[in-house]
Formats: sequence, C-alpha cells, structure tokens
Amino acid sequence: MLGPHFPAHLQQQFLDEQSNLHSMSAMIAEHGSQRPSMEYMLSMNLMKPGILGDRPVTVVNRDPAKGAGGRLYPNAKGDPTREKQHEEFQQELAALSTNGKKIVVEGAGHGSLLFVQQDALATAQAIIQNLATLRS
Repeated sequence: MLGPHFPAHLQQQFLDEQSNLHSMSAMIAEHGSQRPSMEYMLSMNLMKPGILGDRPVTVVNRDPAKGAGGRLYPNAKGDPTREKQHEEFQQELAALSTNGKKIVVEGAGHGSLLFVQQDALATAQAIIQNLATLRS
C-alpha cells in the first residue's frame, strides 16, 4: 500500500500490479538470477568481505520463514534452495563492511519492507537503531 500522499489512481495502480500473478512470476524469476550476478561480482573481487571498510551497512531482510511474498503474498514461500542462497547472499552483503549487520523484519516479504506500513517502519527503525549503536 502506498502512502496517503500518493494520488488515489496511483495507489490503485500499485495494488493492481501487486496482485497480478504475472508480476509475481516475473519477480520470482528475477530473484532466481541474483546468485549468478553475485558470483560474477565475486569473481571481479568486487564483493570481498570488508571491502567497504568500517562504513555502516545495514542489510534489511525479509522474513525467511515467510518467503518472498511475506504479508503481501502469503502463499509465495519460494524454493528452499533459493531461500538458502538468498540467506547466504544477504550475509555476504552485510560482510562487505566490518560494521555490517543483517536485520530480519519478522513477517515481511520483499515488497512489504517498503509498502506495508508496519514493515516499512520496522525497516527504518532497524536502520536507525543500527546507526545509533555504531555511533555510541
């Protein structure tokens, strides 16, 4: 759901696109291609652990128990092999910084991290909390 500052027709368009099964299939297909992209970056030495130094990095992750769909698509659990790869990828992203941290938003899926109010708030709070911890 988009915030109230978006015009009603854009809110409806967003809802229509989110409920389209073709869009969901495309999203799942896209996420399946993450691993080869990451392996390419690893081969180019672009994703070495600690390459970002001590810059704060917060990787906000969807709930692995809920799968890619989370609250928006509760039946989109995903392939267990891809779920494991996704988790490994998220850990590797956090490891790019010596101050990297992976945070899981319980119940959230990919889209709901930004578009479901409670998950978007949890995402923002996790980032702020991680930065506050690093600064103290």
